[in-house]
Amino acid sequence: MSEQAENNLTAMFAAAESSLPAVGADDKFTADVMEKTEAIKRKLVLQRAVLALGLALLSIPLEDAVLTLSGFLMTSIVEMDEGLVAELLAPVNTVGGLLTVILLALRVAHKHFLK
Repeated sequence: MSEQAENNLTAMFAAAESSLPAVGADDKFTADVMEKTEAIKRKLVLQRAVLALGLALLSIPLEDAVLTLSGFLMTSIVEMDEGLVAELLAPVNTVGGLLTVILLALRVAHKHFLK
């Protein structure tokens, strides 16, 4: 290697070392990052605790609403005596079954006519 190239290489390494931040700056950066990370973790834990508390407080009213809705959806449309016809029509002889058939028919019509 020539003397000039060696001097240039030495100067480049010296410039690179002098432009690096001091060791204390790295420690401060790391401390700042860790502090922000801990703040995010604390915020996340608090959010989850509030969500859990809210769900716990709303669980009984939500359960009552779901039970009421499922009872309504299972209501028979036409009352039938026990027998083969009643057993065959049982899946579609409820409010939920009727709503399902209507929604499926709307979906088929939408796909067929708006395609």
